Amino acid sequence: MQKGIDLIADVMPLILEEHPDVQLITIGPVIDLYGKFAALKLDVMMKKYKGRVFSKPEFTALPPLFSAVRSLH
Repeated sequence: MQKGIDLIADVMPLILEEHPDVQLITIGPVIDLYGKFAALKLDVMMKKYKGRVFSKPEFTALPPLFSAVRSLH
């Protein structure tokens, strides 16, 4: 499922606190002000939830594994 990254950045701290088995990976370019603010929030989350949150707010070629997972949905 895809949602606005700004919404994800807002709700994920609560989810991460309540569910210690949850991980978050975000990859993709920042395209607007909402994305810039979300990237800042995700950077803070990466520091707080080491090993559970990864964010790379830039255009990146994804490995084939991610394409295979996306096609399952």
